[in-house]
Amino acid sequence: MSPLAWALVLIGLLIALSRGPLVFAPGATRALYFRLFESDARMRIFGLAMAPLGAALVWAAAGEAGSAAALVRGLGVLMLVLCLGVFVPFPGPARRLAAKVWGGFGETTMQVLGFAAVVFGIALMAYGFSL
Repeated sequence: MSPLAWALVLIGLLIALSRGPLVFAPGATRALYFRLFESDARMRIFGLAMAPLGAALVWAAAGEAGSAAALVRGLGVLMLVLCLGVFVPFPGPARRLAAKVWGGFGETTMQVLGFAAVVFGIALMAYGFSL
């Protein structure tokens, strides 16, 4: 498997695993997210921990052509910009925005979004395995 295929499988797996709990326990999942990001230090740690994943996605798409490579490269650049350009230097505003967004969803909406994300993650994994 090429690095691009591995990246697609990894992205799909992370999407499915991180959004799966929303389907079965949306309220508890939202509470967990709020606890994980309740301080500026935790938000900075999250940004620093996710930045290598963004860099790995950019690396995996390097030298590849096609729409899948462009998608992976764009996602990697977006992750790097968010992590190193927003979460690390401005954790307070990022936390407030996340709390406002996540707090505005009802439980049924979170379940539907979680289910759609899990289906999308599985489809992305299947596409990665087909490359």
